[in-house]
Amino acid sequence: MSFELAGLLSALLSTAILATQATFTKTVNEQTGVHSLRLLQVLSQMACAMFFPVWLYYDFGDVIAHPAIAGITGRAGAGIGNLEQVVAHKLIPFFYGQWV
Repeated sequence: MSFELAGLLSALLSTAILATQATFTKTVNEQTGVHSLRLLQVLSQMACAMFFPVWLYYDFGDVIAHPAIAGITGRAGAGIGNLEQVVAHKLIPFFYGQWV
């Protein structure tokens, strides 16, 4: 069994964010009457905008170098057609769903 300090800090941070979001949601609902789902959508969009650069910095290189994207040879960038398919069929619909 191993211990990762980054994992512990991420779990604690996400717990704190969830508690803060629940309090914020209840307060906003009482004061403004904004529908809960609309508020959830706005908060999700803000979280996506804040954490996308972090994901880009830490994980994007690993995603591009993955064999499913890099092609049969395993070289990064060898299967640019696969990358276009992943972007067109997976990433664009995901981010479109986050912003709509």
